[in-house]
This record gives sequence, C-alpha cells and structure tokens, in this order.
Amino acid sequence: MQSFTSIALTTLLVALTVGCGDDDVPLVIDAGSLDAGTDAGTPPVDAGEPDAGPPSPIEMARDDARMQVAEATEAFGMIPAASRESAELLAVDLTFVRLDAVIGEKSTSLIDLVGVIGEKRLIRPASLPINAIPAIVVARQLARVVRDIDDQLANAAWAASTEPLRMALRTRLTEARDSLAALRDLVWDRYREIVDSVPITTYPEDTEYEDAMVVMVPPGGIDMHAIVEGRQVTAAEANISVDCGRAVFVTVFDEERGGTQIVGREMVMLGGITVPLPAETPSSIRIAVEDSVSDGNWTQCTFQVFGHRHWRGDAIELDDGENTTLDTLTNDWRMHNAMLQGALEAIIASGGAGEREAATAVRAFIAEMSGDTGTWRGPIGALHEDDYEIHDLLFTRVIDVVGAHLETSPALTSSGVFDTVRSDLAALRMTEDTARQTLAPTHMSGL
Repeated sequence: MQSFTSIALTTLLVALTVGCGDDDVPLVIDAGSLDAGTDAGTPPVDAGEPDAGPPSPIEMARDDARMQVAEATEAFGMIPAASRESAELLAVDLTFVRLDAVIGEKSTSLIDLVGVIGEKRLIRPASLPINAIPAIVVARQLARVVRDIDDQLANAAWAASTEPLRMALRTRLTEARDSLAALRDLVWDRYREIVDSVPITTYPEDTEYEDAMVVMVPPGGIDMHAIVEGRQVTAAEANISVDCGRAVFVTVFDEERGGTQIVGREMVMLGGITVPLPAETPSSIRIAVEDSVSDGNWTQCTFQVFGHRHWRGDAIELDDGENTTLDTLTNDWRMHNAMLQGALEAIIASGGAGEREAATAVRAFIAEMSGDTGTWRGPIGALHEDDYEIHDLLFTRVIDVVGAHLETSPALTSSGVFDTVRSDLAALRMTEDTARQTLAPTHMSGL
C-alpha cells in the first residue's frame, strides 16, 4: 500500500489527457485554469484539429440540448428580474447554473473535457478508464437535472401558473428536459462503451470491496452513488448495510440501464439489502433514501456497500496526520451541518412562503453535497484513484460552483433570516474542499 503523501500520481486532469491531431502528441489540460464561470481566455481543452467525418450522435445530442437549454434560459430571462431573483424560481436558476457547468458552450464544461466524452482515442484504459471519469459525472448530473426538472414541473407553484411568461418557461423547460434525457442516455452508453473497452479481469481484483458512507438524511431524502461489481459469477450481487437508528426507506436504481429499479422501496432500520448486478462488470448504482418519520429532524445514517471491484493499481492508504485532519474536518462538518439543520427547519416551519421555498432549495443542495461526498466521513480503509477522481471532478466543477452561486443569490441575500444559513453553508463548502485536498495526492495541493 502507498501513502498519498509519499507518491506522485497522475492528476485527474492530467489523466483526462486526450489525443490531439497527431496520435503521439497528447494534450495535457491545465487544471489550474479551468472554471465554470466566465471564460478567461484560457486555451481550449480539446485544442487539436476536429475529428474527420460528420458529428457523432453524442455531439448532435449535446448541441440539441444546448440549443433547448439556451431557449429555456431566454424564456427565464423574459420574466421580470424581481421574480427571477426570488425564491419562487431559485431552483430553476440553480438548474441553469448546473447545466452551464456540465454542458455549457465553453471548453471548460464537463462534457467537453475529453473531446465530447471519449471522442478521442483512449490513452490508458483502466478499470475506470480515463474518459470514464468525466463521463460518469456528466451522466449522473444530467440524470439529476432531469429529475429536478420533473419535480419542478410537477410540484413548483410557478409551474402551475397561467401567467404567460411562466407558461412559456414551463414549455421551454419541458422541451429542454426531453433533450437532456436523450443526451443522458447517450452519455451512459458512451460510459459503458469506455468501461467495456478492456476486459475487466485485466486489472487487479479486490474481492472484499467495501465503501462506507456517512450521511445526514434530511426531510425530502437523499441520493448516494456507488460503483460496485457482483461478488462472483455464481453470485452476481452486491450488498448494502444500513444503520440509521430509525427506519428509512431505501430504493436502489441501476443508473446506467435506464435508471430502472434494482431493489424496490424497502423499509430498513438496521439490516442489509441484496442488490443483483451483472457479473464481472462495474455497475453504477443510485441509492435513494427517504426518512420514514416526518418530524422535521435529520437522521444520521451509515451505509456500507460490499462487493467486488477491479482497480488500476493498489489501494492508497492515508497516513496518521491525514486521518487526524479528516477526523477534525468531520467534526467541523457535523457542527456546520447541525447549525444549518436547525436554521433551515425553523425557517421551513415558520417563515414566509418565499423563505420556506428558499430554505427547501438550500436543504436539497446540502443533501446533494452530503450524499455525493459521504465517503470521506466514513471509516476509510483504503481510497482508490478512480473514486477520488470522481469526487474531485464533481466537487470542483459542479457542487462548488452551484454552492457559490446559491450563497450569493438574491433569494438568500435579500433577507437577514438567511445570514446564518449563508455563513454555515460557506463553511460547509470550505470543509468539503479541505477534505478533498487532504485526500489528494501531494501534487494536487497546488491546483
């Protein structure tokens, strides 16, 4: 086993190296220059000559989704600023911010990081090949956006309005949703193609794979993600253990294969769930959790996923200093999360209508951050490069971007009731970022 502080690994963004023009001259992405905000004139990520031939299906779907999102954004912009900046449309605003980071026109968008997700040749296939890392992040984000839009259209008060500008926004968002769903399916297909490009048995095998995630489940639920293989051909299944101290509902979805349910909604308090999976292939699953008690309290849960994994190389251990730092950060995270829990539930219980809507949007964002980064707060036996890269790319390119926008949104800044919320939300993001840097190989610290 190797320590994160004693070796130099290829960084994620260097691992996202792609062929450009001459197959012998790779393009190395400058990780320090990429962001999801205004394009500062940095060199494009895919700087080589375009591939010959017509656009691929995924390129055409990306361009169609961009067009539909642009039209929805234009419809959003037609709504008076006072309404656009209110809590009423905060969730829609955050959706557009997320989409800009994931499929935006700039070369820094996630979908363009490796030449439209694997359009270029693979430099180094692995258990999760290079191009599979951004592919899985993009696919999961598109799936989240589709679920979010479905929820907004079905439940948001603005979506039921007969006011013409809101009706136009509903129409455009519906059209964008369909294009995004089509792109999501193509990216999942591309991810599967990349992962299957080399037989999985080529890579080191971990027959006792375990991933522990510690999360706070708020009212409204939480999603977690895992990549796991069935234990063996004769028992092609993984297992999930649940410890929440009280009953929760758990549903497991196959993310890659149409988002279908693998395990139907089960009530579990302390026990296990068997998850049937295809044999000898890494499957991406989504674990959706809902609290069974509607009392406004958040429930701490520990989830453990057991199964098989194939890795690029050996696991990397944390040294004593890094473990101590993570323990301190976990305590800080719990403190800020508890402060946010108290403040948000008080607003939702007794605040005005707009304040309640804004607090609910913040709560959903915290659930996302908690569910997608829960591994570092669990007992880390060993962390692997593959999973770290997903965590790093997701946080820096999406979660941090959406969180920073949320904290400065007029829906929060216009009311003093959110001052504490904004402060603790910023502290929570900073804690997450410090944990990410602590987990990183030493050469990542300067990025």
